[in-house]
Amino acid sequence: MKQFFAFFEETYWGNTIANYILISFILFVSIFLRKPIATSIKNLFEKYLKKKGYEIDDEKVDSITRRPIYYFIFFFGLWLCYHFYHVPKEWQAGGEWLTNAKGEKVFKQHIGFFEILGYVVKTLFVISIARMVSAIANAIAYVIGMHVKRTQSRSDDQIVPLLYQLVKVLIYTFMIIFLLGNVYNLNVSNVLTGVGIGGIAIALGAQETIGNFISSLVIVLDKPFQVGDFIKYGVSEGFVEQIGFRSTKIRGLDRTLYVVPNRSLTSVEVVNFSKRTHRRGFYTLRLQYDTTPDQIRTIKTQILEMLQKDERLDAEMYVHLHDFGQFGFEMQVIYYLTNIEYLHGTLSHEDILLKIADIVQKNGVKFAIPRM
Repeated sequence: MKQFFAFFEETYWGNTIANYILISFILFVSIFLRKPIATSIKNLFEKYLKKKGYEIDDEKVDSITRRPIYYFIFFFGLWLCYHFYHVPKEWQAGGEWLTNAKGEKVFKQHIGFFEILGYVVKTLFVISIARMVSAIANAIAYVIGMHVKRTQSRSDDQIVPLLYQLVKVLIYTFMIIFLLGNVYNLNVSNVLTGVGIGGIAIALGAQETIGNFISSLVIVLDKPFQVGDFIKYGVSEGFVEQIGFRSTKIRGLDRTLYVVPNRSLTSVEVVNFSKRTHRRGFYTLRLQYDTTPDQIRTIKTQILEMLQKDERLDAEMYVHLHDFGQFGFEMQVIYYLTNIEYLHGTLSHEDILLKIADIVQKNGVKFAIPRM
């Protein structure tokens, strides 16, 4: 039995056989088992979402569960292997004693292959940790986002993504500070001082970014529009899909996605059609001058009766002879739809216009055609 255990204590190139077995096992797990482990965790998360009745975006779920875990396991395994592997002294770069300006002896470590490899492995591992923490925050934000979608308030829909972006910035900022201080062994205070010296130049170059960030806070707090609103900004219009720190994503009526800087949205007039209480229909009917007064009265009465019977409309409506126009009698029709949704309004207007056309035609009256 002693001989059996002694076998594992035999040393080759600075490492015992037991150490090589341990490193091989870690590599096996990090390479061949990372995919099933990551997929299992993804499936558990999807199972939880289904149990809660939340909508599942497969691409989104994959990006916040399987992918971060997949890379985290791999780089964690590499870091463990590097940690347990003892580099033989003859392979180490070594160093030398030097005398500094004060006459003091200082040991300067030479940078060799294994030292560079250590920096690379540690850096990738720290990045994978930051990405993993960011993925956990993203998963929490995803669940909260699905929950707030069930509430009547839409302001929560835009606050949750903004908070996640803020947490993400903090995570990666802490990651950079950790890398500088604990991996590269730099004096973080000196680095930050250097950044402070160049801060003015950076601030001047980042004026637009800072302006966009401030504008995003104005949009969130002032709420000129929210996610899902249909707005007109300048000469363009579309549906708001996402409000970020730098820009707002707006889906145009042609289904094109426009990424608009927040600073631009706060510096132009924005018309929020979704804030309307009603959707107005306003039309001018031009009837030929050979139309008799009795026909005009009949058409007016029938159009008004048709509108009054329509359950889609508010009680406030007007039908009246407005003017003697250049080409014929001008009759105005005004009504208000209670449903302000865009597609519903478009189809309702079309339906009402066709009914008006039927009434005019049944009374033997023709629309006036402009003549050049």
